[in-house]
Amino acid sequence: MPKMCSFIILAIVITLCPGTVLLLFPSPVEALAPYLPSTQQKDNRTSRNIQTYLSLVGDPSVHRAIPRNRRKRTLDHDAHNYPSSYNIKGLRLALKNANRNDDLGATTITTTNNNSSRRHLSKHKIILAKAAVVYLTSCILLAKLNLIGSDYTNLLIAKDFGVSLLTTILALFFVKTITKLAAEGILQARDSRKIIHMFSAPLFILFWPLFSDVWGARLFAAFVPALQALRLWFAGTGTSSSSSSGDDGDVELNEMDDSTELANAISRSGDRQEALGGPFIYVVILFSAILLCFRDNLSGVVALSTMAAGDGMADIVGRRFGRNNKWFLNENKSVAGSVGFVVAASLCSTGLAAWLMYTHAVTIGLSMGVVVSRIVLISILSALVEILPGTDDNWSVPITAGVLSSLLID
Repeated sequence: MPKMCSFIILAIVITLCPGTVLLLFPSPVEALAPYLPSTQQKDNRTSRNIQTYLSLVGDPSVHRAIPRNRRKRTLDHDAHNYPSSYNIKGLRLALKNANRNDDLGATTITTTNNNSSRRHLSKHKIILAKAAVVYLTSCILLAKLNLIGSDYTNLLIAKDFGVSLLTTILALFFVKTITKLAAEGILQARDSRKIIHMFSAPLFILFWPLFSDVWGARLFAAFVPALQALRLWFAGTGTSSSSSSGDDGDVELNEMDDSTELANAISRSGDRQEALGGPFIYVVILFSAILLCFRDNLSGVVALSTMAAGDGMADIVGRRFGRNNKWFLNENKSVAGSVGFVVAASLCSTGLAAWLMYTHAVTIGLSMGVVVSRIVLISILSALVEILPGTDDNWSVPITAGVLSSLLID
């Protein structure tokens, strides 16, 4: 009973965890101030919208491609925020006059564009749904045939299936929350990317004790990163509804779908193909660690914690305090960032190791004091590997931590 209560508390914490990012900043005001749009930015955006709509009024063929309710909503929003910026009544009157002669054409073109966007958006959701059904159905069939564990019963299969669905829903909710904050401008892309990077794997590991002790439970657990990898593939390839809009439509006037939101939230430069770089490698490492290690030992846990918390904190601390203390080996890395790497990786690995040992999800023959000292040593050596020039820390850091953990702890 106490274990179930702790798991329920964890589920509640997961839904509230985005707020913990404010702890990384001196105050909430300082955290949000750089990301709120300034008055000058609003004026520039409003001026751009005015020019767009005036050009649409002058060109009825293009004007018909914009849904009438969107024209009215945008104009009402601008008029509310900037009543003295321009003659909103005159602009609304011009649009109303243009609407008198294009009722049939606007309805036809708007319906075609909306149906096209729905087809592209639905296609992605259908593929994700089919992939999820095929993956989970295959796991259930393999479990029923005792091919992934002879101890599987119907109750254990239902347990692993339910936990897999629960963690998938929570993971999607977490990522959706961060991407929504980035889309609203509350978080910048570099910060939303690091939040997802730092918290995704550790929060998922917290739920590992809920899975059964059968070997095949790792296949159910691996469903979470497998689904995220497919979402990242859609986000990185650029096949979204907004990018496939018609020639007469403006991409900025279309609402972003999930793939576009995700790509914008995890991209440093705005290039959606970045989703196929570090973020995609992240879920591949997570998927591999689950299949190879899972709860057999602490190698996968230490590797994932070092990759997520250590590498993520190194970037945050390095950007804030590492301008004047660069490493002589690599001018892109700082001493402050490396210190943040060691502290974050050590704390995260130790916390997750203690949690898994407390819930008896992982059993090792070492005392907690020995485990902590060796985790700190692994974090220091991984931080040194991270600063080496010419290496991709997306691969080198987790592999180094995993190998050292298998040698020193397991």
